Amino acid sequence: MKPEPVDERIRYYLKLLQFALMEIRYWAAEGDAARCHSIAYAFDHVPQVLLRLFEERDLSADAPWIRERMHEIARAAGWKPLLDQWEEQASQVSLPPATSSPTLPGSVRESPAADALYTGGEETPPEAPAWSQTGPQP
Repeated sequence: MKPEPVDERIRYYLKLLQFALMEIRYWAAEGDAARCHSIAYAFDHVPQVLLRLFEERDLSADAPWIRERMHEIARAAGWKPLLDQWEEQASQVSLPPATSSPTLPGSVRESPAADALYTGGEETPPEAPAWSQTGPQP
């Protein structure tokens, strides 16, 4: 089975990240911290996958954007240990630190690469690509 192109995988994970942020913002506004925590935990792999995919495409200039989204999810969920875990993992990838601190509420601003790759706007996660049934192929 041929793996999905990297661009398709990036688009898929960007949509998942957008969905997670939308859900966390909604439940944070409702005051449901427990639900925010569970959503952040369920999607905690997404930023790391995106960092790896961006590195594969040599889009390291966009790495700060991904790290900002990691921070945004963890802050919205009020979950400091998750943020610490992501920071530790991101530091192993040797990427530059985030250049700004996004605040909630607010829109998720896109990076140049994300603008080029993400054209959706749906409020539900996309269908999983074929490779996700068996895991990403190297």
